Parts: sequence; structure tokens; C-alpha cells
Amino acid sequence: MTVKNVLLLTLALTAVSCNKTRVVQEWTEPGYQPEPLERILVIGVTQNMEYKRMFEITIAEAIQKRGGRAITSSAVGLPTTLTREIVERKVKERDIDAVLVTTLMDVDVKTSTHLGGTTGLGPSGDLYAVQETGNVLMVGSWLEETTLNQFKLTLETRLFTAEDGKLVWKVYSEVFQERYLIDTLNTFTDVMVSRLNKLGVW
Repeated sequence: MTVKNVLLLTLALTAVSCNKTRVVQEWTEPGYQPEPLERILVIGVTQNMEYKRMFEITIAEAIQKRGGRAITSSAVGLPTTLTREIVERKVKERDIDAVLVTTLMDVDVKTSTHLGGTTGLGPSGDLYAVQETGNVLMVGSWLEETTLNQFKLTLETRLFTAEDGKLVWKVYSEVFQERYLIDTLNTFTDVMVSRLNKLGVW
């Protein structure tokens, strides 16, 4: 393996670690004519309160950056376990006109092994030292096998009108994540908020 190949391998591994969101299916209520929504209640359905709060804040902030108005379920004091009656009560109290709900439907885990490592001094103490060990050429770092878990999350995102609780928009998406949760969340958020913006709800 040449120095060029080592660099190409590094770039390939970087690409593998990138997070992606893929829209599998999108549906809009026939005849639905979106109007600018004054305030959207964002709900992430999970029992993990830390992830729930992080998810809702990221979505709400992204909506507001696009010109919409949003508030999280934690900000209005909604409990972890929700019922239609509880949500409807808060909707009326806070003058909310739409509810955006995202639910985790499935998690698929794939394990893969790659060559990896961190750049540092080579075996001879020289940053540019080269040493061949078996079929692995070590350039400025020790390359070791690294096991990565790749998670594929299947999410369902739904938009309800607060006035009558009617479902008007729904998206099934697949989110691929390997290392950093916040990067995965930002990628998903960009895709969903862009779709909502295109829908014309603000």
C-alpha cells in the first residue's frame, strides 16, 4: 500500500463516518392548503429525556431560523407519557396551531471493521517514518483495526393541525449514524425543516 493509498483510505473512512438522512416516503393530505403557522409544538417521542430535550430544541431552533415559530414539549411542561387529551389541553393553553411529532420506529445495527488510528510519530520517532508490517504500510501513525457500529434509525414525522387534530403531513425517513449524535440530529433536522418549508407552513 503506497502513501497515496493510505491517504485515500483515510478519506474513504471519513466518508463512511458521515451521517445521512434518506426520505423513504412522504405523504400530504389531499386538498391540504398550508397557511403560515403561528406556533408549532415540537414533540420527540422517546423515554430518554436527555435525547428528547436535545432533539426538540434542535428542531425548534431550526424552524425559527427558517422564519417559523416553534416551542418544545418540555417548555410547555408536557410529561413523558402523552395522551391526546393532555396534548390538546396544552395546545389550547399555549395558543398552538400545529403539532409536529417524531417517533422512533426501528433501530438496525451493523458492525464493521476498518483500519484506523491517529496521526503521530512513526515507529522510528520520525513523523514521516515508513514501516511495513505485513500488508499494512504505516505512515506517521500506527494503523489498527477499529470496530464501528453503524446505526440505521427509522423515524416517522407527522404534522397535525391543532384546531381539529387532523394529520396533514407525514414522512418516513432512514437516518444513518455512526459516531456523533449531534451531527446525525443536525442532518435529520435540515432535511425535515427544509421539507416543511417547501410545504409552505411558514
